[in-house]
Amino acid sequence: MISLQADPHPRGASVAPPAPPAPPAPSARPRTLRDVTTPDAGWNSRPPKLAKIYAVGGPTGGSGKTMIATNLAHLLATTTGGRVVLVDADLQFGEVNIALQLYGRLTIHDLLYDTDGRPHDDLELTLSLRESLTSTPHGFEVLPAPALPAQADEVGPEEITRVITNLRKQADFIVVDTPTGLRPTTNAALALADRLVCVTQVDVPGLYNLRSYLDSVTNLGHGPESRIVVLNKDLPGSGVQSRDAEELLGPVDGVVPFDIAVSQSLNHGAPVVADAPREGVSHDILGALTRLLPEGTTPLPRRRRRWWPFRGRRLHA
Repeated sequence: MISLQADPHPRGASVAPPAPPAPPAPSARPRTLRDVTTPDAGWNSRPPKLAKIYAVGGPTGGSGKTMIATNLAHLLATTTGGRVVLVDADLQFGEVNIALQLYGRLTIHDLLYDTDGRPHDDLELTLSLRESLTSTPHGFEVLPAPALPAQADEVGPEEITRVITNLRKQADFIVVDTPTGLRPTTNAALALADRLVCVTQVDVPGLYNLRSYLDSVTNLGHGPESRIVVLNKDLPGSGVQSRDAEELLGPVDGVVPFDIAVSQSLNHGAPVVADAPREGVSHDILGALTRLLPEGTTPLPRRRRRWWPFRGRRLHA
């Protein structure tokens, strides 16, 4: 029996290809920061990750916290090859930019507020990171303290937390130079820190103040296992010996002597481990901070040997 139904594809007729499937409905996912940044945006194009945070603090001024912080940032950059950011959280009289001779740069206040004093939201803050950070020739970047002491009043614990939290997604290591003592902004930084480097000078007031400081930071979650104790500016014949300090403080990770090479490096605008890597003080700093660095690294050349031809001889006029 012959079917009378018409052939849908008669001989000689062209057959159109099947229509492509309809595209899926657009996702309702909201736009994120990654959607609005370009692929080569540097800081903002990296996948989120959490940096390790090392805070540097101490109970007394003039102990060398900033010196230790700048040298730690340089050692982390040279031994890990990672992105290291040094944040100057000593908001009123921070010295990181002066120690590294970084003048006229954007500051943490500029990162948080626009020129009209309006606070930046989280997206604006994240997008401003690249402009606010200052590169140094020593392998790390710096976020300086406010240029004016009065601007420190506008940077409180909440702002410190915002800055460090945003930086933590972009960097590999963050070093925070905190102010003297324990202030609300310091406590905010310590709450985020993985390790705390405690610094004081080698004298009786400094050691007793450090004892109280260590008791306080223990209550804040930084016990002996998460802190480094560094005694700085040790002078021969000062009357205080390292064993006396350990009886009072417990284990000490390193003793750094008073050395003219440190003052010279500050005048050169460089960490002493970069400015004078063969000097004994540089090796002492490395030894004090070695627990924070990758195992087996030797970032410094051999220690310089000093010869004293007149030692043991009396000089006559």
